[in-house]
Amino acid sequence: MLLFAALYGRLSPASAVRMEVDGTGAAAIARTFLEQQGLSFEGYRENVEFSSRGEQIMYLQRSLEPSQMRTIIKEKIPAYYWEITWYKRGDLQFLVGEGENQVEMSGEVKAKVDGTGRLFAFDYSVALADSENVKQLDEADALDLAENFLSVNMNINLSEYKRKEDAAVTHQGETNWDFKWERHDIGIAEERVEIGATLKGDRVITYDFSYKVPVAMETLYSRETETPLPYTVFFILIWVGVGLIFLVLFFMKAIRSELEFKYGLVMGAALAAVHVVAIFPILLRGEWGEGLNYFLKAFFVVIGVSLLWAVCDSLVRSTWREKLAVLDVLGRRRLLTVEFGLATLRGYAFAFVCLGFVTVFCFLGVRTSLVWLTDEGIGDLHTSAFPVVHIVIGALVTAVFLELFFRLFLVSFLRGKIRSTVMIVLLSGLALGFSGFDVFRLAPTWSQTVTMCAVACVFTYAFIRYELTTVIVGSFVIMTLWKAWPMLFTGSGFHFANGLASLAVVAVPAVLAYVSLRTGESVDQIEEYIPPYMARALERERMKQELEVARRVQRSFLPKEYPPIDGLDIAAVCVPANEVGGDYYDFIPLGERGLGVVIGDVSGKGVSAAFYMALTKGILRAEAADHVSPKEILSEVNARFYENSEPDVFISMVYGVLDVERKRFMYARAGHNPVILRRTTEGEPQSFTPPGIALGLDKGKIFKQVIAEDHMDIAPGDVLIFYTDGFTEAINWRKEEFGEERLFDLIDRNRDKSAGEIVSAIEQEIRAFIGDTSQRDDMTMVVLKIL
Repeated sequence: MLLFAALYGRLSPASAVRMEVDGTGAAAIARTFLEQQGLSFEGYRENVEFSSRGEQIMYLQRSLEPSQMRTIIKEKIPAYYWEITWYKRGDLQFLVGEGENQVEMSGEVKAKVDGTGRLFAFDYSVALADSENVKQLDEADALDLAENFLSVNMNINLSEYKRKEDAAVTHQGETNWDFKWERHDIGIAEERVEIGATLKGDRVITYDFSYKVPVAMETLYSRETETPLPYTVFFILIWVGVGLIFLVLFFMKAIRSELEFKYGLVMGAALAAVHVVAIFPILLRGEWGEGLNYFLKAFFVVIGVSLLWAVCDSLVRSTWREKLAVLDVLGRRRLLTVEFGLATLRGYAFAFVCLGFVTVFCFLGVRTSLVWLTDEGIGDLHTSAFPVVHIVIGALVTAVFLELFFRLFLVSFLRGKIRSTVMIVLLSGLALGFSGFDVFRLAPTWSQTVTMCAVACVFTYAFIRYELTTVIVGSFVIMTLWKAWPMLFTGSGFHFANGLASLAVVAVPAVLAYVSLRTGESVDQIEEYIPPYMARALERERMKQELEVARRVQRSFLPKEYPPIDGLDIAAVCVPANEVGGDYYDFIPLGERGLGVVIGDVSGKGVSAAFYMALTKGILRAEAADHVSPKEILSEVNARFYENSEPDVFISMVYGVLDVERKRFMYARAGHNPVILRRTTEGEPQSFTPPGIALGLDKGKIFKQVIAEDHMDIAPGDVLIFYTDGFTEAINWRKEEFGEERLFDLIDRNRDKSAGEIVSAIEQEIRAFIGDTSQRDDMTMVVLKIL
């Protein structure tokens, strides 16, 4: 910071601006003089801009010591001046300038006045272009008139100058004379003074007093202020690439409802409100077009910051939410915290380090004629009614945008793709260096790229090491000081006061930091802020974990292996539609009585269905141990299930006992799908549907009256199949159901295969039928093949 304070004021050409008259005063001086020449400004509108001669400033920096440069600009050369244009309605043209859209007045009368109030150029040739009855002079009379005008009106001693050239231009019978004088011995290296005057008849219609730099320097200026093609290519690639990444992440997170716009809208609205403050001085000057431009900027600030914050917030909270801890507390209107104080002081520290580095870089660059400081953006400060507002607002809005986009968003994204911190720092530094932002107003292009890359690397390290508040404060401090400091050296009381006011604004965070460290509480003592979308995500994660537990529990309820029974080939499959389902099957060894086989389908899906499935399994196994008849077992299960379930929950089920030795299957059906039997002696599969209603629909009386028990004799080669309706009711993209007909045909075509192969063939056919359509219901099947 000491290096910055000691050197930057001497180095910056902006600190040499002499401002004895403001824009209004300069316009009055020019208008009064031109009215004395016979001009009338009735019907004209006036526009005042603060301008400079870039090639002049570059030449002086490269030719003189900093102190000499500042003296020359202040006392001798109008390198900075007021340009006044008078134009009639309809003359306003919108042209594209260097780097951004700017407004240029294509007026009929122009004048230039330096900071001391001296008129040194004017041109009203357009206003008199169609005049008639102009007195014509020969060359000698025209020269006398021009010399007299320059001596009397412009206080110029032409004896010190040499005639350079004359030119006569004849148009429609009128002759305009153009005279030029120049002077070389002015004590500024190879520079020369050139005076030009143009006469239309007996009137001097243009006059220009200018310091001309060598032709080679003009060429160098054009080359060094032109953006190189590789730089432009990098610029486009960076913005298009990062922009596409941002849009992809935005839409992905929007689809998953992982965006919150609350804080982004608040932040954007606050910045826009501050931005709009700058409109009032503009409106006071009657510049309604520029005021509308500020309103549009404020609108886009709200939209841009809101979207940017929403994506950044979602991206960061999933990886390193501690980067937002201080901002979260600030968002909850808790300003004075220890963490805020520390973050702010760190921001100052990093800002001062970067300012010192850039100042030394500029000092060495200027001394070696490799680098020079431009005057880009200085006009806005001197035309503003309140430069402090312009400085502070511009610094704040730019700092927030840069840190959100290039630090919070880009670094967080790179962190998810690259493990090396060094690579992240370098890549983010290069991105900002080639982004087109020129905080330090340096030329040629490589110098601004080097400084922006270096500062970006330092701030990226600060962000990774600490958090976001640190780098926002640091960026704000750098941009405010870099613009405000030269205003302390202009000699203008008005600009000196605005420079001090800007420094006072910069000091506000430091004062708050001091108070925070002395009296503030810790962030750890404040409840952590969790955005609604984050709470929803945490709830989804919790549910996912619970469903995973439920899935494992449900799988544990299904048989882990098939019972080894001679003469019987067993296979089964259970595919839940969700993480867990309500279908189940089981095999219950009954000793000499045979093998109990059960398949069931609980109404609904998910965790509750799995719970009732587990309840039913326990009841059924207990009843199967005490009873022999499938009808009696299902009746007892129904009674106990009815007592322990909700009224709207029911279960369809088939329970049967297979006696392999006697080749007999006895079973009962509680409202379930048919039992399919494919006999070796029959031509096609058969379905059996003995009467019965689902478990849980009735307490017991009706259930016992309706349910019936049946039996069938089986032989080697016969295939028994039990299934749930998830198979037959599976739907494809045409909304067609798989149906029993297709299922029967599959069974018939695969009857000679093993039980496992039959299950596999059916499952594959179902999958092919469904295609990309989501599974609607649980699918469970048990296949018993008699050997």
